[in-house]
Amino acid sequence: MSVLAQVRIHIPASAAQVWQSLVTDGGLRRLFGADEIICDWRPAAPITMRGYVRSRRFEDKGQIIAIHEGQRLRFGHWSELSGLANSPENYTLITLNLSPAEDDGTWLSVSKSLWLGKPAEIEPDTSTELLWMSVLSELAQSVDAD
Repeated sequence: MSVLAQVRIHIPASAAQVWQSLVTDGGLRRLFGADEIICDWRPAAPITMRGYVRSRRFEDKGQIIAIHEGQRLRFGHWSELSGLANSPENYTLITLNLSPAEDDGTWLSVSKSLWLGKPAEIEPDTSTELLWMSVLSELAQSVDAD
């Protein structure tokens, strides 16, 4: 599986606090530029992300593949803004991993990988990495402030 984007950040908070910030407090929404995420956070559940980019409404789709509270979230993701048809070969795989840091903080890594049927020549997505690092830096500061 080819990785298109990957970031890792240290957050001076427990994995439970980071998870809460991602799933309940809007961190994941901000990570994907969505105004709303609809999901019941269980394996095989659909996930819908809605928002606006440059005054254009979008509705991304996906499905939870694996969820281990406080540790890992993995889901398939199709972006309406990609201009590609909503079909399995046009989905990417998003993985969020939380792991303990030596200082009682948490390492959070987020990756976006090719999934089914994608050509190998797709370039790494540096704009996504820049966006994710910006959002995760804000998330780290907000979780630390709690």
